[in-house]
Parts: sequence; structure tokens; C-alpha cells
Amino acid sequence: MAAVDDAVALYQRKYPRKEAGNRSSFASFGMPVRDIDGKKFTTPKAGRKKGKSFSDREEKDLRSTFKELARLYGEDNALQMVKDLTIVLAFKQNYFAPSLEAFSEVFGDEESKAMVQRNPGLLALPPSGAGGADSVTDQTMQFSYLVGYTRPFGPFLLYGLLFLLFDPFLEYLTGIPIKTTITSALGL
Repeated sequence: MAAVDDAVALYQRKYPRKEAGNRSSFASFGMPVRDIDGKKFTTPKAGRKKGKSFSDREEKDLRSTFKELARLYGEDNALQMVKDLTIVLAFKQNYFAPSLEAFSEVFGDEESKAMVQRNPGLLALPPSGAGGADSVTDQTMQFSYLVGYTRPFGPFLLYGLLFLLFDPFLEYLTGIPIKTTITSALGL
């Protein structure tokens, strides 16, 4: 299966395994000693080894997760989901089939598969419980279209959103009515 090799290589390139280094001396600087209910926090001591991060996965686990994705969604679709959101290979694969079943009860089988392909982040949902796949609504389907449509334009939309958020501040600083100038140029 060349697709498995491609998916694993893509994951390992994006999330390289890091050596477990020592914690810095300021890792717990500013951390409170007690929680709001009075329970004492356990804070890591300087010089102790760091734990594993969320993306640290063994190659056999990555392969197993991809094979489960390929079984449920097809090999080409699974590879595309990994290309769109590489971290899906770190999600709990035992959630995939039950979550798809829960989505299928609401939207139907084909629509559910298409929804997850547009928004692979839905693979992280637990099958049931608070925020689980069994409590999805029509908004989940609508947002999957939004995520699928805007993914290719992500960096551009981010800068556009930041510009829109800071537009009043920029107008105030420069004294140039940016919004008025743009809308009059567009004839709005």
C-alpha cells in the first residue's frame, strides 16, 4: 500500500519525533501552587525529562490508524484527509467507526462520509458523551462545507480577517478612511 507509506511519510515530515529533553528551570514559573478548590498542583521539577507530546506516535500506530481510515472512507479519501489535516493520524482510531455510525444515523451514510472528508477534524470526536458524534446537528454539516470551502484559502483568509479586525485601529492611526475608500472604489 503506497498510500500508507505516503501518509506516514507526510506525518513524520510534519511532526518529527523530538528527543525527550530536560525541562527548563522556568517551566513552572508563574504557576499557582494550589487550584481554586485548594487542591495542590503537581508541577514538574526542573531537570526532569519531558513527557511525550500529542503528536509522538509510533510508525505502527500511524499505519494502523491510516488502514482504519482507508477501511471506512477508501484509500484515496483517507490519503486526502491526511493531506488536509495530517494530525488525524494521531487521533484515537477506535472513535472512527462508532462516530461514523452516529453521524450516519443523523445524516445518512454517504452524506456523513462526505462531511468527514470535508472536515477531518470531526474524526477527533468521541462517539458519545458531551460534544460527541451522537449529539451533532445540522450546523455540523453546514460547517463542514465552510471548512471544506475555505481550507485552500486559509492563509489568505487569515490575513484578510486580521485586516478587517484591525481596520478601525488602522483608520484611527493613519487618519485615512480605508473602509470608505474601498467601498467607494467598488461602487458599494
